[in-house]
Amino acid sequence: MTVRTFDRWLNRTLHVAGGIAFLFLASLLSFTAGDWRWPYVVQSIDVVTDRVPRGGTLTVIAVRTYLDDCDLFFARQIESVANPGEPPIILPEERTSTPWRFNGRGQAIHIAIPFDMACGSAQIRTKPSAACNWVQRHIWRQHARDALTPFEVPCEPAPN
Repeated sequence: MTVRTFDRWLNRTLHVAGGIAFLFLASLLSFTAGDWRWPYVVQSIDVVTDRVPRGGTLTVIAVRTYLDDCDLFFARQIESVANPGEPPIILPEERTSTPWRFNGRGQAIHIAIPFDMACGSAQIRTKPSAACNWVQRHIWRQHARDALTPFEVPCEPAPN
């Protein structure tokens, strides 16, 4: 075998191996990235306390059916509907793995309403996102539509 023959053989072998590796990685990436179904179905959302005084706690019961084991993220903010010019109150982002113990059962969510909240109609805007595979965990999470939960803040003076 001459050097030229060996060089051609090595070149072809590396091209074939590179092509096979590329096809394997592309199919693995497309299979993983193609899994974009939402990991739960919301059965119902019930507001336990429709009227929440300033400084009180809003309690919401959410019933969900979980379909997949994912990392779930909930970014929430409180918005005043009565005073639309008022900036929203951003709450800390909640991060959890799939709570299988609540599958099909009510999960209570408690949200503290600040003392300086404007009275009148308000809503909690929840921006859910989920990461179910490594592409979604490291590159781009999947997002669902914002969920709006309305409630009332009575205009009585804030408790001390």
